[in-house]
Amino acid sequence: EKMFFDIKGTDFLNRKQAYLSGSFNVANNGQAFLDISSSSKIKILDSTWNISAQRIVFYKDTLVSIPGLSFTKGNEKVQVEGEYSRNHSYPLRFIMENLDLATVGDFLPAISHFGGSVNGQIVMSNLNAKPIMESALYISNASYNGDTLGTLSAQTNYDESTSKVSIDAGMFNGKGDEIAKATGAVNIDQSHALALNVNLNQTE
Repeated sequence: EKMFFDIKGTDFLNRKQAYLSGSFNVANNGQAFLDISSSSKIKILDSTWNISAQRIVFYKDTLVSIPGLSFTKGNEKVQVEGEYSRNHSYPLRFIMENLDLATVGDFLPAISHFGGSVNGQIVMSNLNAKPIMESALYISNASYNGDTLGTLSAQTNYDESTSKVSIDAGMFNGKGDEIAKATGAVNIDQSHALALNVNLNQTE
């Protein structure tokens, strides 16, 4: 049985809009296939993100396979790929290419004062139990309130079972010299003391 859909959604202030179209096909073997049309898009304020996707497959009610779901605007791109299961742990990967931090700030007001272009990936695993999130990010032209900071390289690891975030980050100037470095761990539940080492090598 194949069903076609054409959906439009918006927030209360009409600042964010989504247009989704495609088809959903349920096969006799219990599998289902979701095909998203290339006309699908998301609008955030004055920005339009086009949506493209390879076929998403549902294996009964136990597994969802996402081979490639992409959101693009100009040279900015966010891609989601991987699998999710209620019974087993599979990695789900978020890949960012030239992602403007201003776009992220539209969803997370807490970082709206930061700017820069993000490249890298976030990998989430163990989603069926206590999630683990690992990231490796590279932010060029990083800035705060319009003041240029430099280039930020960061690797983080979050484990829900320990409520701990491990951080290894460095800030580099235009010459490629490391001007600041932060390593250590932060406990999200705040039941333990902060264990973070910060070294400032030079200022300009």
